[in-house]
Amino acid sequence: MDAALRQRHRVVSAMLEAMSASPSRSRAARSPAAPRRAGMTRERIVDAALAVVEADGVDQLSMRKLAAELGIAPTSIYWHVGGREELLDAVVERFSSQLVAGAIRGRTPATRVIAVARQFRDDATEHPELTALAHERGLGATVALPLQLALARELTRAGLRGRRAGRAMRSILFTIGGFILLESRLGHGSPDRGSVSLWRDVDDPSIDRGVLDEMRRTADFDRVFDDTLGALVASLLAA
Repeated sequence: MDAALRQRHRVVSAMLEAMSASPSRSRAARSPAAPRRAGMTRERIVDAALAVVEADGVDQLSMRKLAAELGIAPTSIYWHVGGREELLDAVVERFSSQLVAGAIRGRTPATRVIAVARQFRDDATEHPELTALAHERGLGATVALPLQLALARELTRAGLRGRRAGRAMRSILFTIGGFILLESRLGHGSPDRGSVSLWRDVDDPSIDRGVLDEMRRTADFDRVFDDTLGALVASLLAA
């Protein structure tokens, strides 16, 4: 009961702060905008907040900006969702609910496992702001769970059992995570310019020409990811 009272007090205090900071907006909310506010829902607010984070980054999400886009008073957000912290958690939860595993295609166990792994990477690289927000909020595991379950099912379907299945799961997840981290630091498709320049100056006859040529050009993340996962999964599924 005390916790509930404290929560109500916090929400009301935030509302009062918003109203006192912008009296003209509060007055406007009592006129033509009232019908729109009356029809507002928590889902609409969270969806709009998610769109802001996706497009502009979490730093650009403010109660005032969000309220203006929705045509409501900032106090309405506090009533429906709570403060900014609660709103951010709700955004991550909504993002997680959208990351259900897509249709897993592939005629062989290996191609199906790789399809799940590829979706893991695609989701992270295509939604960098939301992925980063999830980890900042300590909700990275929540976001990853749907695809982790899909991967676990495909490994089981492929016939892996016991410790072998568990180690395969970890190996694939850690490999995907390494690629995501590397891409986030270097930028998708961008080279480690220092490394490329250094390799261009290497003239060592004991090193195969193919290695020299590869290291002297920009890394193709898509190809390297597919090559790495293909080799890893093939070895893990081998009898």
